[in-house]
Amino acid sequence: MDAVRLIATAKGLARAGHTDRAWEASADAAKIGRSLGDASIIAQAAIAAGEPDLLSWRSAPARQALCFEALSLLGPIAENEEAETAALRDRVRAQLDVLSTGWAEKLPPEDSPAVDNAADVFATLFLEHERRLGPGHAAQWLEQGARAVALGRIAGDPGISARGRLWRMDAFLQLGLRLPLQHELSELAALVPATDSVAWRGRLALIHATTALREHRIDDARHAAAEALDLGQRAASAESRHLDLVLRAEIASQSGENLADVEREVQRAIEDAPLFAQGWRAQLLLRLGRDDEALAIWHLLAPHLDAMPQETAEWLVATAGHAALAITADDTAAMHNIRRLLLPFAHQHIAAPATTPYGGPVALVLARLDHALGEPVRAATWATEAVNRSENFGAVWHAAEARGMLPGAGPRHEGLSPRESEIADLLATAKTNREIAATLFLSERTVEQHVRNIMQKTALPNRAAIAVWAARRR
Repeated sequence: MDAVRLIATAKGLARAGHTDRAWEASADAAKIGRSLGDASIIAQAAIAAGEPDLLSWRSAPARQALCFEALSLLGPIAENEEAETAALRDRVRAQLDVLSTGWAEKLPPEDSPAVDNAADVFATLFLEHERRLGPGHAAQWLEQGARAVALGRIAGDPGISARGRLWRMDAFLQLGLRLPLQHELSELAALVPATDSVAWRGRLALIHATTALREHRIDDARHAAAEALDLGQRAASAESRHLDLVLRAEIASQSGENLADVEREVQRAIEDAPLFAQGWRAQLLLRLGRDDEALAIWHLLAPHLDAMPQETAEWLVATAGHAALAITADDTAAMHNIRRLLLPFAHQHIAAPATTPYGGPVALVLARLDHALGEPVRAATWATEAVNRSENFGAVWHAAEARGMLPGAGPRHEGLSPRESEIADLLATAKTNREIAATLFLSERTVEQHVRNIMQKTALPNRAAIAVWAARRR
Protein backbone atom coordinates (compact mmCIF):
# COMPACT_ATOMS: atom_id res chain seq x y z
CA MET A 1 0.00 0.00 0.00
CA ASP A 2 1.46 3.40 -0.98
CA ALA A 3 1.65 6.46 1.28
CA VAL A 4 -1.41 8.21 -0.16
CA ARG A 5 -3.62 5.19 0.43
CA LEU A 6 -2.20 4.68 3.95
CA ILE A 7 -2.96 8.30 4.84
CA ALA A 8 -6.50 7.92 3.49
CA THR A 9 -6.89 4.71 5.50
CA ALA A 10 -5.65 6.48 8.64
CA LYS A 11 -8.17 9.27 8.20
CA GLY A 12 -10.99 6.79 7.72
CA LEU A 13 -10.01 4.83 10.82
CA ALA A 14 -9.78 8.04 12.83
CA ARG A 15 -13.28 9.09 11.75
CA ALA A 16 -14.55 5.66 12.83
CA GLY A 17 -12.96 6.12 16.25
CA HIS A 18 -10.14 3.58 15.78
CA THR A 19 -7.39 5.95 16.88
CA ASP A 20 -4.71 3.33 17.60
CA ARG A 21 -5.13 1.68 14.20
CA ALA A 22 -5.22 5.09 12.54
CA TRP A 23 -1.89 5.93 14.15
CA GLU A 24 -0.37 2.65 12.94
CA ALA A 25 -1.36 3.49 9.37
CA SER A 26 0.01 7.03 9.79
CA ALA A 27 3.35 5.70 11.08
CA ASP A 28 3.60 3.35 8.09
CA ALA A 29 2.94 6.25 5.73
CA ALA A 30 5.62 8.29 7.48
CA LYS A 31 8.16 5.50 6.88
CA ILE A 32 7.45 5.73 3.16
CA GLY A 33 7.79 9.52 3.32
CA ARG A 34 11.22 9.16 4.96
CA SER A 35 12.40 6.70 2.35
CA LEU A 36 11.35 9.16 -0.38
CA GLY A 37 12.60 12.26 1.46
CA ASP A 38 9.12 13.76 1.06
CA ALA A 39 8.30 16.29 3.79
CA SER A 40 4.70 16.63 2.59
CA ILE A 41 3.96 12.92 3.11
CA ILE A 42 5.44 13.01 6.60
CA ALA A 43 3.42 16.12 7.48
CA GLN A 44 0.20 14.59 6.19
CA ALA A 45 0.94 11.40 8.14
CA ALA A 46 1.47 13.49 11.29
CA ILE A 47 -2.07 14.87 11.15
CA ALA A 48 -3.91 11.90 9.65
CA ALA A 49 -4.69 10.11 12.93
CA GLY A 50 -6.99 12.93 13.99
CA GLU A 51 -7.89 14.07 17.49
CA PRO A 52 -6.50 12.24 20.54
CA ASP A 53 -8.77 10.05 22.65
CA LEU A 54 -8.73 8.59 26.18
CA LEU A 55 -5.86 6.24 25.32
CA SER A 56 -3.71 8.88 23.67
CA TRP A 57 -1.06 8.64 26.38
CA ARG A 58 0.14 5.55 24.50
CA SER A 59 0.86 7.33 21.24
CA ALA A 60 1.03 11.04 22.09
CA PRO A 61 4.85 11.19 22.46
CA ALA A 62 5.37 9.39 19.14
CA ARG A 63 2.80 11.58 17.41
CA GLN A 64 4.50 14.68 18.80
CA ALA A 65 7.85 13.40 17.54
CA LEU A 66 6.40 12.94 14.05
CA CYS A 67 5.01 16.49 14.12
CA PHE A 68 8.43 17.85 15.08
CA GLU A 69 10.02 15.82 12.29
CA ALA A 70 7.53 17.17 9.78
CA LEU A 71 8.06 20.79 10.84
CA SER A 72 11.82 20.35 10.64
CA LEU A 73 11.57 19.00 7.09
CA LEU A 74 9.08 21.65 5.99
CA GLY A 75 11.51 24.29 7.24
CA PRO A 76 10.83 27.93 8.15
CA ILE A 77 8.29 30.07 6.33
CA ALA A 78 9.64 31.26 2.97
CA GLU A 79 8.68 34.50 1.18
CA ASN A 80 7.33 32.80 -1.95
CA GLU A 81 5.98 29.72 -0.22
CA GLU A 82 3.02 27.94 -1.74
CA ALA A 83 -0.23 28.38 0.16
CA GLU A 84 -0.62 24.59 0.39
CA THR A 85 2.73 24.20 2.23
CA ALA A 86 1.91 27.05 4.62
CA ALA A 87 -1.49 25.53 5.39
CA LEU A 88 0.08 22.11 5.98
CA ARG A 89 2.61 23.62 8.39
CA ASP A 90 -0.20 25.36 10.29
CA ARG A 91 -2.16 22.12 10.59
CA VAL A 92 0.88 20.27 11.95
CA ARG A 93 1.42 23.01 14.53
CA ALA A 94 -2.24 22.82 15.50
CA GLN A 95 -1.88 19.06 15.93
CA LEU A 96 1.08 19.67 18.26
CA ASP A 97 -1.08 21.96 20.39
CA VAL A 98 -3.82 19.32 20.57
CA LEU A 99 -1.30 16.67 21.61
CA SER A 100 0.11 18.83 24.44
CA THR A 101 -1.88 17.09 27.14
CA GLY A 102 -0.91 16.17 30.67
CA TRP A 103 0.49 12.89 29.32
CA ALA A 104 2.81 14.50 26.79
CA GLU A 105 5.84 16.66 27.32
CA LYS A 106 5.48 20.43 27.15
CA LEU A 107 6.72 21.76 23.86
CA PRO A 108 9.81 23.90 23.32
CA PRO A 109 9.48 27.27 21.55
CA GLU A 110 8.48 26.94 17.92
CA ASP A 111 11.17 29.36 16.80
CA SER A 112 14.03 27.02 17.77
CA PRO A 113 16.91 27.72 15.37
CA ALA A 114 17.69 25.24 12.63
CA VAL A 115 20.85 23.15 12.94
CA ASP A 116 22.90 22.38 9.85
CA ASN A 117 25.54 20.30 11.61
CA ALA A 118 23.52 18.26 14.11
CA ALA A 119 25.95 15.33 14.01
CA ASP A 120 28.88 17.56 15.00
CA VAL A 121 26.88 19.31 17.73
CA PHE A 122 25.80 15.96 19.14
CA ALA A 123 29.34 14.56 19.01
CA THR A 124 30.48 17.44 21.22
CA LEU A 125 27.54 16.91 23.56
CA PHE A 126 28.23 13.16 23.71
CA LEU A 127 31.86 13.78 24.66
CA GLU A 128 30.75 16.21 27.36
CA HIS A 129 28.43 13.54 28.75
CA GLU A 130 31.06 10.79 28.66
CA ARG A 131 33.36 12.89 30.83
CA ARG A 132 30.76 12.89 33.65
CA LEU A 133 29.67 9.27 34.05
CA GLY A 134 30.32 8.91 37.77
CA PRO A 135 27.86 9.59 40.61
CA GLY A 136 26.86 13.11 41.50
CA HIS A 137 26.23 14.36 37.97
CA ALA A 138 22.49 13.69 37.64
CA ALA A 139 21.69 17.41 37.19
CA GLN A 140 24.15 17.63 34.28
CA TRP A 141 22.72 14.46 32.71
CA LEU A 142 19.23 15.95 32.83
CA GLU A 143 20.42 19.14 31.18
CA GLN A 144 22.50 17.31 28.56
CA GLY A 145 19.58 14.99 27.88
CA ALA A 146 17.21 17.91 27.36
CA ARG A 147 19.66 19.46 24.91
CA ALA A 148 19.97 16.20 22.99
CA VAL A 149 16.18 15.78 22.83
CA ALA A 150 15.78 19.32 21.46
CA LEU A 151 18.64 18.86 19.01
CA GLY A 152 17.15 15.65 17.68
CA ARG A 153 13.77 17.29 17.22
CA ILE A 154 15.16 20.30 15.39
CA ALA A 155 17.36 18.11 13.17
CA GLY A 156 14.65 15.51 12.61
CA ASP A 157 16.92 12.79 14.04
CA PRO A 158 15.01 10.56 16.50
CA GLY A 159 18.22 8.69 17.36
CA ILE A 160 19.72 11.81 18.94
CA SER A 161 16.50 12.45 20.88
CA ALA A 162 16.45 8.82 22.03
CA ARG A 163 19.97 9.16 23.40
CA GLY A 164 18.88 12.24 25.33
CA ARG A 165 15.93 10.33 26.80
CA LEU A 166 18.29 7.57 27.88
CA TRP A 167 20.60 10.04 29.65
CA ARG A 168 17.64 11.49 31.49
CA MET A 169 16.51 8.00 32.54
CA ASP A 170 20.00 7.38 33.96
CA ALA A 171 19.64 10.55 36.02
CA PHE A 172 16.18 9.72 37.38
CA LEU A 173 17.36 6.20 38.24
CA GLN A 174 20.24 7.55 40.29
CA LEU A 175 17.93 10.06 41.97
CA GLY A 176 15.26 7.43 42.60
CA LEU A 177 12.45 9.47 41.00
CA ARG A 178 9.90 6.96 39.79
CA LEU A 179 7.30 9.11 38.03
CA PRO A 180 9.68 11.14 35.84
CA LEU A 181 11.60 7.92 35.10
CA GLN A 182 8.40 6.32 33.81
CA HIS A 183 7.65 9.42 31.75
CA GLU A 184 11.07 9.26 30.08
CA LEU A 185 10.58 5.55 29.38
CA SER A 186 7.25 6.32 27.67
CA GLU A 187 8.89 9.04 25.59
CA LEU A 188 11.78 6.73 24.65
CA ALA A 189 9.41 3.91 23.71
CA ALA A 190 7.61 6.32 21.39
CA LEU A 191 10.86 7.40 19.74
CA VAL A 192 12.34 3.95 19.15
CA PRO A 193 10.11 3.00 16.17
CA ALA A 194 11.02 6.29 14.46
CA THR A 195 14.73 5.43 14.72
CA ASP A 196 14.11 2.35 12.57
CA SER A 197 16.98 0.78 14.51
CA VAL A 198 17.22 -2.79 15.78
CA ALA A 199 19.90 -1.60 18.21
CA TRP A 200 17.50 0.88 19.82
CA ARG A 201 14.81 -1.80 20.05
CA GLY A 202 17.37 -3.93 21.88
CA ARG A 203 18.17 -1.12 24.32
CA LEU A 204 14.48 -0.66 25.04
CA ALA A 205 14.12 -4.40 25.75
CA LEU A 206 17.10 -4.16 28.13
CA ILE A 207 15.36 -1.36 30.02
CA HIS A 208 12.19 -3.43 30.25
CA ALA A 209 14.29 -6.28 31.70
CA THR A 210 16.00 -4.06 34.29
CA THR A 211 12.65 -2.50 35.24
CA ALA A 212 11.18 -5.97 35.82
CA LEU A 213 14.20 -6.89 37.94
CA ARG A 214 13.86 -3.77 40.07
CA GLU A 215 10.27 -4.81 40.77
CA HIS A 216 11.36 -8.45 41.29
CA ARG A 217 9.30 -9.74 38.35
CA ILE A 218 11.74 -12.51 37.48
CA ASP A 219 9.79 -14.19 34.68
CA ASP A 220 9.19 -10.87 32.90
CA ALA A 221 12.88 -10.03 33.27
CA ARG A 222 13.89 -13.31 31.66
CA HIS A 223 11.61 -12.77 28.66
CA ALA A 224 12.78 -9.18 28.12
CA ALA A 225 16.44 -10.18 28.50
CA ALA A 226 16.04 -12.91 25.88
CA GLU A 227 14.40 -10.41 23.51
CA ALA A 228 17.20 -7.91 24.13
CA LEU A 229 19.88 -10.52 23.36
CA ASP A 230 18.15 -11.53 20.13
CA LEU A 231 17.85 -7.92 18.98
CA GLY A 232 21.40 -7.11 20.03
CA GLN A 233 22.79 -9.99 18.01
CA ARG A 234 20.69 -9.01 15.00
CA ALA A 235 22.14 -5.52 15.30
CA ALA A 236 25.66 -7.00 15.57
CA SER A 237 26.07 -5.22 18.90
CA ALA A 238 29.45 -6.03 20.44
CA GLU A 239 28.13 -5.47 23.97
CA SER A 240 24.90 -7.48 23.71
CA ARG A 241 26.36 -10.73 25.07
CA HIS A 242 28.05 -8.94 27.95
CA LEU A 243 24.88 -7.10 28.93
CA ASP A 244 22.95 -10.35 28.69
CA LEU A 245 25.40 -11.96 31.14
CA VAL A 246 25.08 -9.00 33.52
CA LEU A 247 21.29 -9.38 33.45
CA ARG A 248 21.36 -13.14 33.87
CA ALA A 249 23.73 -12.81 36.82
CA GLU A 250 21.29 -10.51 38.60
CA ILE A 251 18.34 -12.74 37.69
CA ALA A 252 20.22 -15.73 39.13
CA SER A 253 21.08 -13.76 42.28
CA GLN A 254 17.46 -12.81 42.89
CA SER A 255 15.94 -16.16 41.93
CA GLY A 256 18.65 -18.46 43.29
CA GLU A 257 18.47 -20.44 40.04
CA ASN A 258 21.46 -21.32 37.81
CA LEU A 259 23.79 -19.19 39.94
CA ALA A 260 26.71 -21.66 39.80
CA ASP A 261 26.48 -21.86 35.99
CA VAL A 262 26.38 -18.07 35.69
CA GLU A 263 29.38 -17.72 38.02
CA ARG A 264 31.42 -19.95 35.70
CA GLU A 265 30.37 -17.83 32.72
CA VAL A 266 31.40 -14.66 34.54
CA GLN A 267 34.76 -16.19 35.43
CA ARG A 268 35.45 -16.87 31.75
CA ALA A 269 34.11 -13.48 30.62
CA ILE A 270 36.39 -11.41 32.87
CA GLU A 271 39.65 -13.32 32.44
CA ASP A 272 41.23 -10.43 30.51
CA ALA A 273 39.15 -7.63 32.09
CA PRO A 274 40.53 -4.97 34.45
CA LEU A 275 41.25 -6.20 37.99
CA PHE A 276 38.17 -4.57 39.52
CA ALA A 277 35.89 -6.77 37.37
CA GLN A 278 36.90 -9.62 39.68
CA GLY A 279 34.75 -7.99 42.35
CA TRP A 280 31.69 -8.96 40.30
CA ARG A 281 32.65 -12.62 40.43
CA ALA A 282 33.51 -12.38 44.14
CA GLN A 283 29.99 -11.18 44.93
CA LEU A 284 28.51 -14.15 43.07
CA LEU A 285 30.81 -16.45 45.05
CA LEU A 286 29.47 -14.92 48.27
CA ARG A 287 25.91 -15.68 47.20
CA LEU A 288 26.98 -19.26 46.49
CA GLY A 289 28.42 -19.57 49.99
CA ARG A 290 31.98 -19.92 48.65
CA ASP A 291 33.35 -17.27 51.00
CA ASP A 292 36.98 -18.46 50.93
CA GLU A 293 37.19 -18.00 47.15
CA ALA A 294 35.46 -14.62 47.38
CA LEU A 295 37.83 -13.41 50.09
CA ALA A 296 40.88 -14.52 48.10
CA ILE A 297 39.72 -12.12 45.38
CA TRP A 298 39.00 -9.44 47.99
CA HIS A 299 42.58 -9.55 49.28
CA LEU A 300 43.75 -8.75 45.74
CA LEU A 301 41.33 -5.82 45.40
CA ALA A 302 41.46 -4.28 48.89
CA PRO A 303 44.80 -2.44 48.56
CA HIS A 304 43.63 -0.67 45.40
CA LEU A 305 40.17 0.68 46.32
CA ASP A 306 41.16 4.32 45.94
CA ALA A 307 42.51 3.60 42.44
CA MET A 308 39.05 2.76 41.09
CA PRO A 309 38.28 5.69 38.73
CA GLN A 310 35.23 7.55 40.07
CA GLU A 311 34.24 9.14 36.76
CA THR A 312 33.00 5.84 35.37
CA ALA A 313 29.50 4.37 35.15
CA GLU A 314 30.66 1.32 37.15
CA TRP A 315 32.14 3.12 40.18
CA LEU A 316 29.03 3.21 42.38
CA VAL A 317 28.06 -0.38 41.52
CA ALA A 318 31.58 -1.66 42.17
CA THR A 319 32.01 0.25 45.42
CA ALA A 320 28.73 -1.10 46.78
CA GLY A 321 29.99 -4.59 45.94
CA HIS A 322 33.28 -3.89 47.71
CA ALA A 323 31.28 -3.12 50.84
CA ALA A 324 29.78 -6.63 50.88
CA LEU A 325 33.24 -8.16 50.49
CA ALA A 326 34.79 -5.97 53.21
CA ILE A 327 31.98 -6.89 55.62
CA THR A 328 32.46 -10.61 54.94
CA ALA A 329 36.20 -10.23 55.46
CA ASP A 330 35.62 -8.22 58.67
CA ASP A 331 38.02 -5.68 57.19
CA THR A 332 37.35 -2.71 59.46
CA ALA A 333 39.78 -0.34 57.74
CA ALA A 334 38.25 -1.03 54.34
CA MET A 335 34.71 -0.65 55.70
CA HIS A 336 35.56 2.81 57.06
CA ASN A 337 37.17 3.76 53.75
CA ILE A 338 34.22 2.57 51.67
CA ARG A 339 31.83 4.37 53.99
CA ARG A 340 33.83 7.56 53.47
CA LEU A 341 33.66 7.13 49.70
CA LEU A 342 29.90 6.52 49.67
CA LEU A 343 28.73 9.20 52.12
CA PRO A 344 28.71 12.05 49.55
CA PHE A 345 26.18 10.03 47.54
CA ALA A 346 24.00 8.83 50.43
CA HIS A 347 20.85 10.32 48.87
CA GLN A 348 21.34 8.49 45.56
CA HIS A 349 20.60 5.03 44.23
CA ILE A 350 23.10 2.51 42.89
CA ALA A 351 22.47 2.63 39.19
CA ALA A 352 24.69 2.63 36.14
CA PRO A 353 23.05 3.04 32.71
CA ALA A 354 19.34 2.21 32.60
CA THR A 355 20.24 -0.81 30.45
CA THR A 356 21.94 -2.48 33.44
CA PRO A 357 20.48 -3.78 36.73
CA TYR A 358 19.51 -1.45 39.57
CA GLY A 359 21.39 -1.94 42.86
CA GLY A 360 19.21 -0.32 45.52
CA PRO A 361 19.67 2.88 47.53
CA VAL A 362 23.14 3.85 48.74
CA ALA A 363 21.54 4.19 52.19
CA LEU A 364 21.11 0.41 52.29
CA VAL A 365 24.86 -0.15 51.82
CA LEU A 366 25.60 2.43 54.54
CA ALA A 367 23.19 0.57 56.84
CA ARG A 368 25.08 -2.68 56.24
CA LEU A 369 28.42 -1.01 56.86
CA ASP A 370 27.36 0.72 60.09
CA HIS A 371 25.78 -2.50 61.35
CA ALA A 372 29.05 -4.35 60.75
CA LEU A 373 31.05 -1.52 62.35
CA GLY A 374 29.02 -1.78 65.56
CA GLU A 375 27.00 1.42 65.08
CA PRO A 376 23.40 0.19 65.55
CA VAL A 377 21.80 3.64 65.85
CA ARG A 378 23.37 4.90 62.63
CA ALA A 379 22.57 1.59 60.94
CA ALA A 380 18.89 1.86 61.94
CA THR A 381 18.72 5.43 60.61
CA TRP A 382 20.16 4.39 57.26
CA ALA A 383 17.92 1.29 57.12
CA THR A 384 14.81 3.42 57.69
CA GLU A 385 15.86 5.74 54.88
CA ALA A 386 16.59 2.75 52.65
CA VAL A 387 13.12 1.30 53.30
CA ASN A 388 11.48 4.59 52.32
CA ARG A 389 13.61 5.10 49.22
CA SER A 390 13.17 1.50 48.06
CA GLU A 391 9.40 1.45 48.58
CA ASN A 392 8.93 4.83 46.89
CA PHE A 393 10.90 3.50 43.92
CA GLY A 394 9.04 0.19 43.75
CA ALA A 395 12.21 -1.79 44.51
CA VAL A 396 10.64 -4.80 46.25
CA TRP A 397 13.83 -6.81 46.63
CA HIS A 398 15.80 -4.04 48.31
CA ALA A 399 12.90 -2.83 50.45
CA ALA A 400 12.63 -6.32 51.97
CA GLU A 401 16.32 -6.39 52.86
CA ALA A 402 16.17 -2.89 54.35
CA ARG A 403 13.16 -3.78 56.49
CA GLY A 404 15.06 -6.81 57.76
CA MET A 405 17.76 -4.50 59.13
CA LEU A 406 15.39 -2.45 61.29
CA PRO A 407 15.59 -3.05 65.07
CA GLY A 408 13.46 -6.02 66.13
CA ALA A 409 12.72 -6.99 62.55
CA GLY A 410 13.62 -10.64 62.86
CA PRO A 411 11.92 -13.11 60.53
CA ARG A 412 8.22 -13.46 61.26
CA HIS A 413 5.62 -15.79 59.86
CA GLU A 414 2.29 -15.03 61.53
CA GLY A 415 0.94 -13.26 58.44
CA LEU A 416 1.69 -15.96 55.86
CA SER A 417 -1.27 -17.48 54.06
CA PRO A 418 -1.50 -21.29 53.82
CA ARG A 419 -0.33 -21.09 50.19
CA GLU A 420 2.61 -18.85 51.12
CA SER A 421 3.62 -21.22 53.91
CA GLU A 422 3.45 -24.09 51.44
CA ILE A 423 5.70 -22.25 48.98
CA ALA A 424 8.15 -21.29 51.74
CA ASP A 425 8.44 -24.96 52.70
CA LEU A 426 9.09 -25.92 49.07
CA LEU A 427 11.80 -23.25 48.85
CA ALA A 428 13.44 -24.98 51.81
CA THR A 429 13.80 -28.11 49.64
CA ALA A 430 15.79 -26.07 47.05
CA LYS A 431 13.04 -26.22 44.44
CA THR A 432 13.06 -23.61 41.67
CA ASN A 433 10.05 -21.43 40.87
CA ARG A 434 9.35 -23.62 37.86
CA GLU A 435 9.42 -26.79 39.96
CA ILE A 436 7.17 -25.21 42.61
CA ALA A 437 4.75 -24.10 39.89
CA ALA A 438 4.60 -27.65 38.50
CA THR A 439 4.16 -29.15 41.96
CA LEU A 440 1.29 -26.83 42.93
CA PHE A 441 -0.24 -26.50 39.43
CA LEU A 442 0.40 -22.74 39.39
CA SER A 443 2.01 -20.42 36.87
CA GLU A 444 5.60 -19.31 37.45
CA ARG A 445 4.40 -15.73 37.65
CA THR A 446 1.99 -16.62 40.45
CA VAL A 447 4.81 -18.33 42.34
CA GLU A 448 6.99 -15.24 41.89
CA GLN A 449 4.24 -13.06 43.34
CA HIS A 450 3.91 -15.37 46.36
CA VAL A 451 7.68 -15.23 46.91
CA ARG A 452 7.54 -11.42 46.84
CA ASN A 453 4.72 -11.49 49.39
CA ILE A 454 6.70 -13.82 51.64
CA MET A 455 9.72 -11.50 51.46
CA GLN A 456 7.58 -8.54 52.49
CA LYS A 457 5.84 -10.38 55.33
CA THR A 458 8.95 -12.03 56.76
CA ALA A 459 11.33 -9.08 56.19
CA LEU A 460 13.74 -11.55 54.61
CA PRO A 461 15.83 -10.18 51.71
CA ASN A 462 15.73 -13.05 49.22
CA ARG A 463 14.52 -16.55 48.45
CA ALA A 464 17.72 -18.11 49.82
CA ALA A 465 17.06 -16.50 53.21
CA ILE A 466 13.44 -17.67 53.07
CA ALA A 467 14.66 -21.22 52.36
CA VAL A 468 16.98 -21.22 55.40
CA TRP A 469 14.30 -19.73 57.65
CA ALA A 470 11.62 -22.15 56.46
CA ALA A 471 13.95 -25.13 56.91
CA ARG A 472 14.66 -24.11 60.53
CA ARG A 473 11.00 -23.81 61.49
CA ARG A 474 9.90 -27.14 59.96
